[in-house]
Amino acid sequence: MLEKIRQMPFAEVLKFGVTGVINASVHTLVFVLQVDVLGIDPLIASVPAFCMAVVTSYLLNRNWVFQRSGDHMNQFSRFLAVAVTGLGINVLVMYICLDWFELHHLVSLAITVCFLAAWSYSLNKFWTFR
Repeated sequence: MLEKIRQMPFAEVLKFGVTGVINASVHTLVFVLQVDVLGIDPLIASVPAFCMAVVTSYLLNRNWVFQRSGDHMNQFSRFLAVAVTGLGINVLVMYICLDWFELHHLVSLAITVCFLAAWSYSLNKFWTFR
């Protein structure tokens, strides 16, 4: 696995990072529009915002980052499994950083984002879009 990570093309990793920034922007935009413009409760608004980001992320990763074709249902199912599992890991890593190690919330977020980016890239490259 470590050898595979060393062989990752720089352009692909860069595209993955750009895709992450775009997805975070989509998530934030949809969330803010719902809460601040439409007056929707933030907890409720987080669900469609997350869903829009997942769909955007899937399409960008499939068509631009990993440039794959084939069975959409199989790839999207795997992508969704990675995304939902990532959400759970996000909460777990944040909890450990904040409650066990008592780190500042921004340090905790940075650790979580870096961990999840590496985890998500690896799973999507070697499982979802193989």
